[in-house]
Amino acid sequence: MSESANSKGSESKIFYAVDCMQRALQIAYATNKRGVTPERVSKTLLLLYDTTRTENICAAYRKMAQLALYYSQISESDIANHAEQLAERAADQYPIAVQSILEMAAHLHDKLGNHDAKRRCQLGAVNQTLRMREQVSGAGAEAHWIMKALQALRHIADVTEMEEALENDLRRLQKASIKEMGSFPIELDVSDEREETVNQFSNLTLPEALLNFARISSSPGLDYLKKQALDAVNTTPLTAMIGISHVDEEGKVIRKSESADTSKEPSESWFTNQIAHNEDIRRLYVDASLIDPARQTILSTHSITERHLDPIIACSPFIPDSQKKIWSMGLLRYFQNDYISAAHLLLPQLESSLRHILKLNGISPVKRFDDGTEEDLDLGGMLSRNRNELDKILSANLAAEIERIFHLRPGPALRHDLAHGLLSSGQCSGHNVHYANWLMYKLCVSFAYEYWDKIIAPHLSSLVETTQSNDVIE
Repeated sequence: MSESANSKGSESKIFYAVDCMQRALQIAYATNKRGVTPERVSKTLLLLYDTTRTENICAAYRKMAQLALYYSQISESDIANHAEQLAERAADQYPIAVQSILEMAAHLHDKLGNHDAKRRCQLGAVNQTLRMREQVSGAGAEAHWIMKALQALRHIADVTEMEEALENDLRRLQKASIKEMGSFPIELDVSDEREETVNQFSNLTLPEALLNFARISSSPGLDYLKKQALDAVNTTPLTAMIGISHVDEEGKVIRKSESADTSKEPSESWFTNQIAHNEDIRRLYVDASLIDPARQTILSTHSITERHLDPIIACSPFIPDSQKKIWSMGLLRYFQNDYISAAHLLLPQLESSLRHILKLNGISPVKRFDDGTEEDLDLGGMLSRNRNELDKILSANLAAEIERIFHLRPGPALRHDLAHGLLSSGQCSGHNVHYANWLMYKLCVSFAYEYWDKIIAPHLSSLVETTQSNDVIE
């Protein structure tokens, strides 16, 4: 048998002995006076502690050190010094095992007030974390361990130079990780659905087309979304059990999604993450099969101008008077395929319109500070503090969809990205922004339904007749 095999066999026996030692201590604690450990048990514990230390078995030593501390068999000072010495001897062993005993030593030195020793152990633990870069392949995996090291350095003073060097490495590796990522194409053939949508809207009058366009899709309910998410656990359990890191265009990790425990009901956080994934695909389908072909058909059939949208905006109580002109320009740009202008004109209006509609319903979306000043709530504040009211005014399904698209991560978080200049021109042409623009149109029209037949439809019809008369005269 090789020396390596003998070593592994010896370590296996020591780990088994450590487990037996833990059980013996538990029994002794339960059957003797408090604070009294039988001499035989104490001697065995000290022998096993010394064995794990002298044979440089870091993981087993850490457990023995914890047992010795808990049952008051060895002083904190001795264990702190022993752990640091062991880490130095075993510096070339598996980094995570060495890191764990250095972190334990740092914690004990801190309790004893030895700050220089604490800092020394903390830096040693960081260096062991960085050694994990040698154990992995790929820029993304290396970036993960650098991030771990940077998080640890936040608790250590006077390491600015080291942090800056690691920060530069992190950014370089994050950008490189984007090139390593693969894609999984999803074939989405919606040619039949598009043709059906085009045929449906080609035969509608302008008032009918604009009304049906707002009603072309509805917001799914939470029960349905949760059921759909649970189906993913049943059909692809392995995928559901794996946590996910969400990265931006530069490779920075902006959010982490937890995995699902298939033995019980998943957490609300997991549901939020899975629903966000499923909803992204649904929005892609709805935009490709319904929204986009309907909008293009309306534009080509009726030649939409600002005057066709003005009566809808004028009758919609969802829109404050001060913002009507912006809404008119934004919706026109949306119908005319100017996605960048539409996104930057329309989407920021959501907050002001939600505040406006809350005020119309007797609710003040304002937060007050201790110094007597006040400030309007932002989108997140309204979705949190005024959620019950918004559910009643908009419907719970629609309010939840607004939250998923504009506020929550994972998800497009369009309000945040737009407010902070993170919405790229490519994203403006993507399905999430297309869907969000349509949703803004839906919100505008949904508050004007009661005025449609008596005011809006006749006005639109008269505009069409005027246009046709002018065409005949020309």
